[in-house]
Amino acid sequence: MSQIQISNIAEYAVEVFVAAIDETAEPFPPLLVDLGFVEVEIIETAVRGMIGQTGVQGVQGIQGIPGVDGALGSDLRYTHTQNTPSAIWTVIHNLGKHPSADAVDSAGTKVYGSLQYDSLNQFTYTFSVPMSGQVFCN
Repeated sequence: MSQIQISNIAEYAVEVFVAAIDETAEPFPPLLVDLGFVEVEIIETAVRGMIGQTGVQGVQGIQGIPGVDGALGSDLRYTHTQNTPSAIWTVIHNLGKHPSADAVDSAGTKVYGSLQYDSLNQFTYTFSVPMSGQVFCN
């Protein structure tokens, strides 16, 4: 039997490794231990082998298909202005997609609400309190 000391561990499962002089290590299944000394029995040992060299790099894969041509900044955008304070803003953007939407209140502070896409051209932004402001769609 070998004795090892477990410090700063109280009632936790730990994996115990016992290293012998010939640099073999023996793992044990997790044990529930208390502070103090634990006796363990070495059932079998294993010798760590050497790590081999890195192999040669593989062949590069085929190139993907080209993307769609488009001018820089050609994505559709829309700004909705909500002049009348409301907790529910219906935004008709006519962009033909589900755009990302960032909302700000009348002071320009970013606000967060619940976004529900009604169609590819309209969504509803619901807030916890009535407010006015803008929604920037992209």
